[in-house]
Amino acid sequence: MKNRNENMDSERAKRIAMGDQSTSQFNWYYEDHITSIVRRAEREGQFDLIKGKDLVLDPDMAYNPDKQFNKVLKDNGILPRWVELSREIDHLKQELRMFDDRYNIERSVKMINKKVMDYNLGCPSTAQKSGIRLEDYLRDKGL
Repeated sequence: MKNRNENMDSERAKRIAMGDQSTSQFNWYYEDHITSIVRRAEREGQFDLIKGKDLVLDPDMAYNPDKQFNKVLKDNGILPRWVELSREIDHLKQELRMFDDRYNIERSVKMINKKVMDYNLGCPSTAQKSGIRLEDYLRDKGL
């Protein structure tokens, strides 16, 4: 009985392996092995009971991996690094307004400009920010 089952498994494996050789009556048509297995499984209805089979996919997501990645992050409560940096930059800019001494202003501007540089490397090009020029800020502040 064991030998018979092994023969049946061997014959089945040969049919699967050779399935891509005879997918069409035309010699010029070629279908790779994996595609032939998937198509055969589709014809036999092996995908009919898959959970989520009838879900409609957003076609925009298929062609935009960054958008798809950001959506997965958002759905799981995780922000992209550049969004976190944007929030940090805004917070640091608010803190900067509170300083009146040159030392703290210079430190804050240096930290903000470093974060802006990191932010610009990771964000979409349309969302880039500009840094703060220390001389201009000090002049506007009257220092």
